[in-house]
Amino acid sequence: MAELFARLPLRSPEPERRARPEAARDFLDGLGPRLRDATFENFRPPGAEAEKVLRALRDYAARLDENVARGRGVVLFGPCGTGKDHLLIALARLAAARGHSIRRTTGPELFRVIRDAMADGAESRFLDRLKYAGILILSDPLPPLGGLTPFQAAVLYDLVNYRWEYRLPTWVTLNVADSREADSRLGPAIVDRLQDGAVVLKCGWASHRRPVSC
Repeated sequence: MAELFARLPLRSPEPERRARPEAARDFLDGLGPRLRDATFENFRPPGAEAEKVLRALRDYAARLDENVARGRGVVLFGPCGTGKDHLLIALARLAAARGHSIRRTTGPELFRVIRDAMADGAESRFLDRLKYAGILILSDPLPPLGGLTPFQAAVLYDLVNYRWEYRLPTWVTLNVADSREADSRLGPAIVDRLQDGAVVLKCGWASHRRPVSC
């Protein structure tokens, strides 16, 4: 484990806290067509639980600058297909429009890029961009089955812990049933930091994804 931490980047004293006029364009350019147009207005709550989650995120957005300055994160957990990523992208659009620096990655992308970059020493540059972003969106940093490997746990802990220490908000979606499952698959130290002071919301309704009948 010590060897894994030794490969991780040194800390930088310059998190991206300043407003950037080009933030909205940069963020939207990095999204695929399924999420690029996601807003609160075109999210269709399937029931009372979803409406409650939507209201909570609108409340967060109403005090967006204050919440970001305090490092207040957002954690959405629940089954696949409930629109968790849609909701975080909708919130991020509002933050980007206000000039906040936003980075987004998925669990598979994070671990694949780090693994591939280790061959030429580029993992530090990739992790730096995530660690020092004004807002970081982590889209389900979990393997499809089971828990994290020691390497994955070391990378994710370093990333989450830095952002927690420097009060940089991390917004995360987790395809788990509850905090107990998150603890067992991510590790309590990571989950504890993600949830500290965060808006933690359960998205427990059914998936919106359906097959097309022929």
